[in-house]
Amino acid sequence: MEEFNQEWFVNRLHDRSARGLARQISALIQSGTLPVGTRLPSIRDLAFGLGISPATVSIAWTDLRKRGIIAGRGRRGMHVCNMFLSPRPVRRTASLSSENVSLNLTSYTPDPGRLPHLSDAFEALTSIPNLNTYNDETISPALRAICAAHWPYPAEDFMATNGAYSALFDTMQALIPPGSTVAVQDPAPMRILDILDYLSTSILPLQSDTDGILPASLAQALARNPTALYLQPNINAITGQRMSRARLHELAQILRTSPSTWIIEDDAFPWFSDVLAESIGVWLGPRVIHDYS
Repeated sequence: MEEFNQEWFVNRLHDRSARGLARQISALIQSGTLPVGTRLPSIRDLAFGLGISPATVSIAWTDLRKRGIIAGRGRRGMHVCNMFLSPRPVRRTASLSSENVSLNLTSYTPDPGRLPHLSDAFEALTSIPNLNTYNDETISPALRAICAAHWPYPAEDFMATNGAYSALFDTMQALIPPGSTVAVQDPAPMRILDILDYLSTSILPLQSDTDGILPASLAQALARNPTALYLQPNINAITGQRMSRARLHELAQILRTSPSTWIIEDDAFPWFSDVLAESIGVWLGPRVIHDYS
């Protein structure tokens, strides 16, 4: 394993909160500055070098271990084991065809001809205050107002991310410990299955009809106490079908029997429908994470 200069390392960790340490070390690993195999300093040594509590370093180390980018324990210390901060899409990559087609919908990539020009948007970035700081502002006030006006239920809070799958990955990584059981609406996008594989979960497929997930299938899955439920309450990315409000209400009543199960909703096509979006959050808001892309 590669060794490195601890003084050099310490001088690059300016934010010395647990969250800040995890974020900065993640960036060093992802950029390749800390390559796979690099042995990291012990909790005690790093805490001494930074002038902070060993408990703070321990929290950061735990976060990085949960994300699967460092490994090790005990006297042997920790080392970098993976530079990928998101799962490599095994299923999705295998499904893509190399045939010469004008628009491959299985790639989930939009038609470039229908995308707006971004030059004005990029120019507007220069007027945003504190754009290049690392303040923990989850979403700009202007974007928050737009989202709140279109949200299908009164959300507790909002957060902007770098794309819908980034939001889903961050959500699942934060809420679903390795080895958990997750109930998933069937069919589900391959990227979602890749993420759940990456998190070493056990996937419970839920049967559906034209109105959405079958209540009996959900009730049967809840008997296994899943950590989370993944569903697409509006337009299903695979079938194009939409869940009815009556079915969502029925599912919400069943989910009341399993109060520890998180509900992760993926609203993939909100701007492609003239029907208002629906959500289980209407009935179970505090337990729902609604991804609106």
